[in-house]
Amino acid sequence: MFNRSGRFLAALSVFTFISSTRVNSLSTAPSPVPAAVTLRYKFKPGLTLLYSFTETSSSTLSVGERPGVLENKQTSNGTDRKAIVSFENGQAVVEETTIKGTLERTDLRGSSTQVISPVVRRYTFTTIGRLLKTERKQPTGEVSADPQPLDGLTFSLPEKPVADGASWSEALNIIGLDGNPLVVKAVSTYKGSQTRQLHLSDQIDVTYSGAFKIAASNTNPEVEGSLSGKLTYYLARDLGQEVEIINEATITFKSSANIQGKVRPFVRTLKLATTKTLNK
Repeated sequence: MFNRSGRFLAALSVFTFISSTRVNSLSTAPSPVPAAVTLRYKFKPGLTLLYSFTETSSSTLSVGERPGVLENKQTSNGTDRKAIVSFENGQAVVEETTIKGTLERTDLRGSSTQVISPVVRRYTFTTIGRLLKTERKQPTGEVSADPQPLDGLTFSLPEKPVADGASWSEALNIIGLDGNPLVVKAVSTYKGSQTRQLHLSDQIDVTYSGAFKIAASNTNPEVEGSLSGKLTYYLARDLGQEVEIINEATITFKSSANIQGKVRPFVRTLKLATTKTLNK
């Protein structure tokens, strides 16, 4: 069978003038199979990379049959520095610091702008990108390993070589917005290579999702929640690090509340979007 290409049209014009006996004696060469690629991070101690980032988040609230109302919106812009601190026994320590950035917030009370604090985020990774530890170092020098929401939402590369279109899955144990563990199922797909930010890079698309419940308290009813998202990242073959990351996520909370003496269902939706690009 031929695909819809110029090769198909050319072959069809030739076959039109050949007898059926001749056609039956012909065969087509099989299409070449794409070579499998081994995807790995590289950690060269001393390497420092700068990234420009934009992060947006918005929260909307819908009560009963009413359309959602925007509660607040935040936009962050700035520059992150990634530094490879060490690499030993197959494990790397990587530090990321926001060296310049602002956060703009708009809600029902108005708008405000603040400078992002230069907190150092210290991660320990394997060469397939599996996260082993997360720490934070405050400007005061204090180091904390206390978990924060969405810690652990980091995706791994496959152990074995993959060809275009290959997929692999994993289950992540991350920190939910309520501080409790949340299991997220992720499926990654290799989409081939292309040049991004002047580097030949391998594209990986990830879809992920998870569900959770927040137990009822004396003042609040039970909340059912869900997390879903899609992330695309480009891993440069020469650097062994990402040169571009695009992430979109939606977190939904469903519950009920007593409003004017009547229990009404409500849905709060939090949308997150992040773009991070290596500076040329």
